[in-house]
Amino acid sequence: MLQAKRIQAIIFDLGDTLIRTPISQYEDDHFYAETARQLRLARPDVALDAEQLRHHQGLVGQMIADSYYEEQPSARLEYDAATTMALAMRQVAPQYADDAALQRTIYDIGRGLIYSPAVVSPYTYAVLDDLRGRGYRLGLCSNYFGYADVVLDSTREIGIAGRLDACVFSCEVGWRKPNPRIYTAICAKLAVAPTNCLFVGDRLLEDIHSPQELGMQTVLSHEYRQEQPVASTPPPDLLIERLDQLLAALLAAAQYSTNTPTLSCWARARSLRMRASPLSVTESRTASR
Repeated sequence: MLQAKRIQAIIFDLGDTLIRTPISQYEDDHFYAETARQLRLARPDVALDAEQLRHHQGLVGQMIADSYYEEQPSARLEYDAATTMALAMRQVAPQYADDAALQRTIYDIGRGLIYSPAVVSPYTYAVLDDLRGRGYRLGLCSNYFGYADVVLDSTREIGIAGRLDACVFSCEVGWRKPNPRIYTAICAKLAVAPTNCLFVGDRLLEDIHSPQELGMQTVLSHEYRQEQPVASTPPPDLLIERLDQLLAALLAAAQYSTNTPTLSCWARARSLRMRASPLSVTESRTASR
């Protein structure tokens, strides 16, 4: 069960927790055709077509994916974007491998195309605003390959970053979840001890088990992804299917004193899922599309 009196800060994962990003666009012909078109406008001196850009992105993605399997989870470090993209470019078009500005331009174009259709539910904004209004400090802790300033600008443009007190991205600090240093970094930014934090995310290892080892309470979100808890590991304190159920759970937990018998976390989660209804939201999206 959630121990509401302990919670001073709430830390969220980004992808598939606060937003749904259609990463499948990396398989879309239009994505690469549009990237090539925008690149010709930005860098008319560069001759890279859609298929070369697809190959380049595939190599970058494979290097990142392979790195997750090669490293011990607790020691994971984030790859440097400029270096990784240059290595991939050396295999696609070696003449451009040392052009750091070009790597950045390709990344910027891709991010813009990926984030423009990012899905942010209207009640997400309402929940973040309500939680902050109730005095909780709000943070973001996300594994993100790329350039830190671009990622922060993107989350600001879709209306997320401005609703938070602090953000930490793996590409900014150099550590990936579940490396404990990234969690302590966001706690330090929030000026709140891990034992007084609640972590909300969609992945069991990065967002549930590792935060628990630092003493955080945890919430597993099934809104966009559905990883199922396993019996051999401690369960999350709460399972939700929509973000607005988090607010309902915190309000319910706050009504119980330490002497009041309470439901198990799974029973309460089930009860909340059955009872929760969407928040009334009059705010229009501020996200840039």
